[in-house]
Amino acid sequence: MAAVSTAWFCGCLVGAGGCLPPTQSAADCSRHLLMSERVLLPLPVGQSLPSVVHQFQLPLLMAAPDGELPWMEKCCVAAGQQHLLEKSHSVEKTAEQSAETSPSVVLENVEGCSAKYIQILLENVSGLAADEDFTVEMIPELNVAVATFLKSIDTKEFVKKCVQNKRAKKFNITARLLEVTCSIKAEDIPDNISPDSLRVYFENAQNGGGPVSDIQLCSDENSAIITFCDHKDLNAVLEKQHLLEQTPISVHPYYHSLGTALYGEARPVIKMPDSVVVPLDPYIWKFLQGRDGLTEAINKEMAVCHCCLKWPQAGCAQPEVTLCPSSSISEQKKTLIKLIKTWKQYVSTEFSRIMSRYVAIKCKVSSVEWKDVKKRLMKDAGLIIVDISEEMVVIAGNRAAVDRAEKEVRECVEKAMEESEREKQNIEISVSIIPGKYAVLHNAGLEENIHKEYPCLKISYDDTKKTVQLCGLPAEVYKIKANLLEKLLNMPWTSVNIDRNIFLYLLSVDSKTVSEMLFAAKKINVFYELEDDTVILFGEAPKDLIEAEKQLKASLAYKSIDVEDCEITKMMEWSCLLAFLRKKYRSSQETVVIREPIGKENTVVITGFTEAVEKVYQNLCDFIDRNTQVEKEIPAKSVAVLHFVEKEKSALVDELGKKGVTVRFHPRTLRISLSGPRAEVPKGVTVLEKVVSSLYLKDVQIGKPGAKEFFTDRKDTFIFEAKQKFNCLIRLKEEEQQNSENIDDKEERKLHYKQTVQGGVDVLVYKANLCNYPVDVVVNASNEDLKLDGLTQALLQAAGPELQAECDMVRKNGRLQPGCAVITGAGKLPCKQVIHAVGPLWKEKSAGKCVYLLKQAIKMSLHLAETYNHRSIAFPSVSGGIFGFPLQKYVNAIVSAIRNTLEEISGDSSLKEIHLVATEEETVQILCETVKKMFTMKTSSPVPQGEKRGEDLCMERDGEEMITTEEGLCIRVVKKDIIDATTDVIVNSVGTDLEFGVGPLCRVLLEEAGSQLKIEFDKKKGQQEAGSGNVLCTSGYTLACKFVFHAILSPWDRGIGQASKDLENIVNFCLTKTEELGLNSITFPALGTGGFRYPATVVSKLMFHEVFKFSSSHTWKNLQEVNFLLHPNDADNIQAFTCELKRRQIGKGCDAASQLDFIRPVSAETLGVYEMQFGSITLKIVSGDITKEDTEVIVNISNQTFDATTGIALWVFKAIMDAAGSDVEDEIDQYGMLKHIF
Repeated sequence: MAAVSTAWFCGCLVGAGGCLPPTQSAADCSRHLLMSERVLLPLPVGQSLPSVVHQFQLPLLMAAPDGELPWMEKCCVAAGQQHLLEKSHSVEKTAEQSAETSPSVVLENVEGCSAKYIQILLENVSGLAADEDFTVEMIPELNVAVATFLKSIDTKEFVKKCVQNKRAKKFNITARLLEVTCSIKAEDIPDNISPDSLRVYFENAQNGGGPVSDIQLCSDENSAIITFCDHKDLNAVLEKQHLLEQTPISVHPYYHSLGTALYGEARPVIKMPDSVVVPLDPYIWKFLQGRDGLTEAINKEMAVCHCCLKWPQAGCAQPEVTLCPSSSISEQKKTLIKLIKTWKQYVSTEFSRIMSRYVAIKCKVSSVEWKDVKKRLMKDAGLIIVDISEEMVVIAGNRAAVDRAEKEVRECVEKAMEESEREKQNIEISVSIIPGKYAVLHNAGLEENIHKEYPCLKISYDDTKKTVQLCGLPAEVYKIKANLLEKLLNMPWTSVNIDRNIFLYLLSVDSKTVSEMLFAAKKINVFYELEDDTVILFGEAPKDLIEAEKQLKASLAYKSIDVEDCEITKMMEWSCLLAFLRKKYRSSQETVVIREPIGKENTVVITGFTEAVEKVYQNLCDFIDRNTQVEKEIPAKSVAVLHFVEKEKSALVDELGKKGVTVRFHPRTLRISLSGPRAEVPKGVTVLEKVVSSLYLKDVQIGKPGAKEFFTDRKDTFIFEAKQKFNCLIRLKEEEQQNSENIDDKEERKLHYKQTVQGGVDVLVYKANLCNYPVDVVVNASNEDLKLDGLTQALLQAAGPELQAECDMVRKNGRLQPGCAVITGAGKLPCKQVIHAVGPLWKEKSAGKCVYLLKQAIKMSLHLAETYNHRSIAFPSVSGGIFGFPLQKYVNAIVSAIRNTLEEISGDSSLKEIHLVATEEETVQILCETVKKMFTMKTSSPVPQGEKRGEDLCMERDGEEMITTEEGLCIRVVKKDIIDATTDVIVNSVGTDLEFGVGPLCRVLLEEAGSQLKIEFDKKKGQQEAGSGNVLCTSGYTLACKFVFHAILSPWDRGIGQASKDLENIVNFCLTKTEELGLNSITFPALGTGGFRYPATVVSKLMFHEVFKFSSSHTWKNLQEVNFLLHPNDADNIQAFTCELKRRQIGKGCDAASQLDFIRPVSAETLGVYEMQFGSITLKIVSGDITKEDTEVIVNISNQTFDATTGIALWVFKAIMDAAGSDVEDEIDQYGMLKHIF
């Protein structure tokens, strides 16, 4: 009865037909119960329907509305009441069917197990034999196996045994009964067969069929699933051979729970679909390769379709993509067969859809406009652009990006065509406008206003021609020209008279830059131009001119500094400070021009923006005050006052000494002198004057007999008691007078001869004692060990032990060689310092060498005095006594060395007096005669015959030195100002920034030649290449020359770059150009030795070398004279060029060469590196970085507190400290804290 009720319930669920839906088996339907219209409730298997109905009947009947039948009765009505009244034999038949058990068992999770393994496992479980008692059909796509028992067994019991089997559990194999099916699968049915035809065919008794409940056609497989009402009808159908419309068809039992039919041994093998090859556009393929992650993203998308992609090689000319089935397709189980049949179409469609996102197009472009468009398009990450030809490109990438690019290219081409058409009609004209007026119009929006009205009209300004270029249609161009001329005619302007220094500043700077800083920054639309000596202002409105004039006068200023001591401007620290300030304010917005003294001038002028000028002025004033040496005197009433201040106020004197102030007491003249930096001396004078004025002096007359003897006997006691009790000093009047007389006796000296020589220097011969000689510096004749003994013992006694102590400190660095000199303090001597000159021991066999070394010692002594800014120097018999020199040879050597050295030192030298001091009358007389003879000789005396060779000649005349090459080219070293040059060509130097009028040389030429020189220079620099090593040629204008060659130099690179080569090219070009122009003479300054920091020795050697090289390697007819012009105050360059001139002359003289045989060159001369052997010492001069030197010791420059803050010491100190590291800095700090020790 339970089975009947179940079937009836299923009939209620599926409708009046009483048949199950094709997708649901009777067993499935028997497990559910319709609760209401929308609720499906489960029906437990094995439980009879009445029991289920009994459980739910009461609530269901209570929920039914009044007047309605219970839901069970409604279902019965809907299903047909006649089904409930079937005959008893139908019920019995159904009960019999339900009672049957399926002979087949499904084994699941058999992946990896072979059919043989499954057969053995089943044999072990059942005890039956495979093939004889049961068959096994493997369904690999479902990972299941179906065992069908040929022998009747209890399959339910068999399933339980399988579940409990250890082997089955180990491999996770499960077992269940296969349902009794009512369906078959008919395959290979004819196309277009209808379900009715199939129904009729299989219900025909001849075909073994029975009533059919449902038919499902599978047109893609040419198959159908036919479900019968009774499963017993399947046996007859399966046993027959079927022919449908003359087409053989096969039938197999179909199981809905498996989703497949069972074929037995004839189960078809499932074949994987073939790969699909799809052609790929080469440009799209190039795009995909160029974008990271694109191909990986496509691979992921296609993987969802059970497809893996094989992409072509990178350089493939005809790329193709292969679509291959992935391993995941075999995991689809029930849908595998259907998936395999539709896979090709599916993946092809999906791949086409994905690739439709990308597109490649060919575009025709204009080569002119395409460059700009291409730059913009290349920034788009969704594109690649490939040039096929000059006029054809391919754009590939994302469809949206390509569409945008195509639109832009199309617009570009259309624009190019329009412009090409317009270009045919365009005309170009120019309108003359000076830069100032154009700047005003530009700031007023000239170009913007024109382009608003005529967007295609082109307007530009030519700085070299000073014209506005207009290009466009004729009507547009002429209308704009008329408007421009009208604006120029009505533009307001005014002239402003300013100081000459400010005018020169404006002349040397860029007017556009300064106008922007002066006016544009203040929103004043005004520009200035220079005409003659006047500043012309152009503006947009009259009120702007008034504001601009106020701004000009308020923002620009100049200040001048009078330099009392011209030697300050020759100091290395001065040059470094100027270079630092120029660099600092040249790179800033507020530029400053610093003009150094020229010729006999002693004024430094700073011009520029007011604030910057004030800062530079303060820096320079501070430097000058620190380095200007002044001397002041304070009168005293008595020697007692001098002694009191000297003894009792020694701490004050020492404090002044730390500040660089030297205090001396002069008992004979009753004066206290202070000398030192101008900034500190007045302060010291004020302090000492206050001390002197605070002292009380009284002369006490004691007329009692014996008072003098009484005081004299107990002098020390009285002096000590007065000092202790009253803090006063008492002295005997006669003692002061006697001391004064003794001082007069000591200082007595007699002048025997005086000669004023070149530069205003006085050479004086005195008979006197050197120990109390009143000059700035005294020369001591010393031995190599600096031991003051023998004839120098008197000097040591007068100076005190401090002098020998300083010499001993110098000696620690090694013995001095003959010809050398060092400078130390003077101890108690009246002079400021002592120079220790080491002369050679006289040897007759090497007389030439001895004389040379003696001259070197004299020369070095004079240079040391010059270096330390001394005014007077005294020489004793340096080697005439202690080293056995013959007297006449000694005197000749010393006077000759003084004369030659004075010729090398400039006329503005600090050294004004040279004293030759001797105590013997004979020596004094020989000195007088020799000085008279040597300094009255004509400076143009001929060179000894032994020093001439061929046509080479070196001579001195009228302050010039000359040498002639073997080819006859005359080379002169001339000492005078550049503006006094009278040659056909003058060579000037400018920096790579091409700022004309900045350096001293350039500024002097500009002032002398006038502004036209700068105007032509500016024009030339815009017409030709203007880099380092190039030369610009202009006229000389009001200069005495015909042409000025402007050499463009870069700063000195320490010989490691191109600077030396550029200088060589410049000299050679200037010589060649002079010859080509048919000119006879050219003047070179010492190129690069000023602000460019080229070493004077390097420049002199290089320039002489290039002139001699030009003379020997060129066939020249016109050039006759080359002048190297040096400023009279430029001692370094004068020495370098003079020495090089003499070196070249000496190099050709046999005698001179033999005299220098003891000086041995260590290495060949190379620019930037020099080595020379002096005895056992190798002197090496190298340009480079001191922090990179690998010597045992390097010398740093600092002050007493080891915190150098000014001058060159600042940069050297900082560079060494940075390279040394923190450990050295810590040690230096410790020394700085102990400054009082030093």
